[in-house]
Amino acid sequence: MTKQKQHRNHDQDGLSIREKLFCYLYLSNRGNGAQAAAESGYSGDHKNRATDLLAKPQVRAVIDRERARLMRKAEINAERVLRELARIAFFDVRRLFRANGSLTPLSELSEDDAAAISGVDVRKGVLKLRFANKLQALDLLGRWLKMWEGQGAPHNDRLNDLIEALRAGPVETKKIQ
Repeated sequence: MTKQKQHRNHDQDGLSIREKLFCYLYLSNRGNGAQAAAESGYSGDHKNRATDLLAKPQVRAVIDRERARLMRKAEINAERVLRELARIAFFDVRRLFRANGSLTPLSELSEDDAAAISGVDVRKGVLKLRFANKLQALDLLGRWLKMWEGQGAPHNDRLNDLIEALRAGPVETKKIQ
C-alpha cells in the first residue's frame, strides 16, 4: 500500500512535484542548487538539500535530459560555439568600412562581422562600437586545439618555435637588392 501511495505522488520520472520544481528552477537559475531548493519550498540547509537532490539519479536524469532539450531547441552545440569563437578571433575591423572610408551601416554588415560586435552606443550623434575580446577568443580556440599544451598536430604545432623566437629577440633583416 505504501508503494502505491508513493507511486501515485510521483511522476513518470519518479519525481515528486517538489523535486520536479527543483529541477526546473535549477536549470532556470544557471545551476544555483541552494537557490533552487529554497524557491521550490525545501526547508533547512538549502545547500545540503541541493547536494542531496542532485545526488539522486532520477533528479540528475531529468536535469540532464531537460538541459539537452533546451540546448537542442536553442541550437547550442560545439560546432556553433566554435564558429562564433572563430568569427570573433578572425574578425578584421577593416571590413566595417567602405572603400571611401565611411562606416558600413550596421544593417548591411555580414553575419560574421556583426558577430564580433558586442555592443553599440549612440550618444549625441556619435556611434561607438564595442567588440568582443579577440584575444580571449583566440585563447579559447587555441586551448580547444590543444595548441598551448604542445599537443597540436606535430607539423602544425609551432608554439615552441614561437617562444624560442620571442626569447631570441628582434631578428635582423637584410634588404634584398
